[in-house]
Amino acid sequence: MADKCHLCLLGLIFLSSLLTGLSGVDDAHLFISSGEDVRLPCNNALHDCKSTSWIYNRFRHTETVELITGGRKKTDTERHERLSLESDCSLNIKSVTEEDYGLYFCRQYVNNQHQGTDARVYLHVLHVSSSPSQTEISAGLSVTLFCQLYSSSARVSCDDGIRSEGIDLFWVNQAGVKLMRSDSRYQISAPGHCIISLKTTILNEDHNREWRCNITHRDQLQTSVSYTVKISGVSGLSGVDDAHVFISSGEDVRLPCNNALPDCNSTTWNYNRFSYSSAVELFAGGRKKKHIERHERLSLESDCSLNIKSVTKEDCGSYICRQYVNGQQQGTDARVYLHVLHVSSSTSQTEISAGLSLTLFCQLYSYSSYARISCGDWIRSGGIYLFWVNQAGVKLTNSDSRYQISAPDHCYISLKTTILNEDEIREWRCGGNHRDQLKTSVSYTVKISDQADLTTAVTNSQHRSTTNTDDTEDQTDLTHSSLIPVYSTNSQHRTTTNTHETEDQTKTGTALTPAETSTQVIVIVIVVGVSVVLLLPALILWLIRKKRADVRRETDDSVEKTDDVTYTEVTVCRKNRAKKNKVRCDDKVTYASIRGTKAGAQENCSQLYASVNKNHHKSDK
Repeated sequence: MADKCHLCLLGLIFLSSLLTGLSGVDDAHLFISSGEDVRLPCNNALHDCKSTSWIYNRFRHTETVELITGGRKKTDTERHERLSLESDCSLNIKSVTEEDYGLYFCRQYVNNQHQGTDARVYLHVLHVSSSPSQTEISAGLSVTLFCQLYSSSARVSCDDGIRSEGIDLFWVNQAGVKLMRSDSRYQISAPGHCIISLKTTILNEDHNREWRCNITHRDQLQTSVSYTVKISGVSGLSGVDDAHVFISSGEDVRLPCNNALPDCNSTTWNYNRFSYSSAVELFAGGRKKKHIERHERLSLESDCSLNIKSVTKEDCGSYICRQYVNGQQQGTDARVYLHVLHVSSSTSQTEISAGLSLTLFCQLYSYSSYARISCGDWIRSGGIYLFWVNQAGVKLTNSDSRYQISAPDHCYISLKTTILNEDEIREWRCGGNHRDQLKTSVSYTVKISDQADLTTAVTNSQHRSTTNTDDTEDQTDLTHSSLIPVYSTNSQHRTTTNTHETEDQTKTGTALTPAETSTQVIVIVIVVGVSVVLLLPALILWLIRKKRADVRRETDDSVEKTDDVTYTEVTVCRKNRAKKNKVRCDDKVTYASIRGTKAGAQENCSQLYASVNKNHHKSDK
């Protein structure tokens, strides 16, 4: 049982060593690329660096080398000229080489007694070499780049240390895109975790192309080192120190003057648009020439740089900053090449209708376009290319059936497409890259005109009502004209009325803006609301009077229909005033009841009587 416990303890110790590394918890690990300067911290320094000693050990079994003793540099070491001690006792190493990697100790001594614990720093150096080793190489030849991490991890090899610490080496291009083995142009090999190689064939366009080896520690970039290809026999038009500035038309630009003297009174700026054209003096003695066309857009900064506002494609060319003192030119010229990216379209209209075709032209205007070689040759050798992207920044290609992209020249690229309804305020952008780095871009935004049918105008409504006062032929003509839809943006019920007035507005080219349409809607709503408020009391009063009249009419009809009268007895006496006539004493009729009803023409009036009794009495003469 005890043996098992010992085995478990050893296993935990071994696992802990893999997880924490072979260095102490407080040990520092620094990653640096060869050629750079580095600072190694001393975390146990006392107030006075006179107690500080720096000791170096490349391998675990090699002898230590004392670099600093009692705060003073040892001058008998090979690299003592590149070493220095800072005020906080940290150690500086200039122009690090792959030979500088290893373990560094910062140790404190007081009265020759070792104080505290050592502060250890592990220095890891990343270095790139090539085969062949020439600084310039001819196109068509093969080159292999080797990227190696020089590291000292005490008891284990570099590979084991890297594997346990989560360190990764990989190659990227100038744009920062990781190169993969799946790319047929490159052959990438990693025989160990501390070395990775890249093999490729050099092309003409690879002049000044850069490949970079990166190292990450737990997915965090620690350092990188690059290799730049120089193709023999290739030279550009400009000098080594000449500046190239890329700008899109309409923007402001600043052209640096890299040879300026303390006083800009000695500065002169000259301009050449073509290589064979005569120079134009823009500034002389620090003062602007006002007889030139664009003098209002030019200004000089305090550092003698030249500012140009609202750049146009005609501003492209070569700008030379030159210094004169007492009429004598001082030093060499500082040349700046201004390249202007400009986009135009096949239509000059600011708005275009859906369904029509649109072609966008993107062109780079450059001084080199008119020099001894073509713009395409210069761009090809300089690693410059143009491309189109959509609003999301996704590069457009001919594989997308909607777009037709053409690039007859390296300075020119076109984009052809058909405008859709959903392209309202859609943006396409033309970009210019130099060695896989974006230099400038210019955009073109589509605005669809108001020419749309009524269905499109109210596409979001749930209930639609269209009233047309013209005949079918006139309605068809208006459908293809510029209609003015009147509706509320948030309304669920929308009505579009097409009248002769709308037709007149269409013929005269009157079109309401969204703000005017909104104002119309607000006015209509207010008018309708006021009308309802005024008419509602009158409507209520009319309904009340109508109700009373109906009640009165029903009462009259009821009286006319039913009149019930009961007679007990009716006696009628008639006397003849004439002597010769006999007198009839009585005619007596008794009615049991008489019930009035509204009889029609066909009814039998005898039904009105329940019983009739007649008594006749005769009288003598």
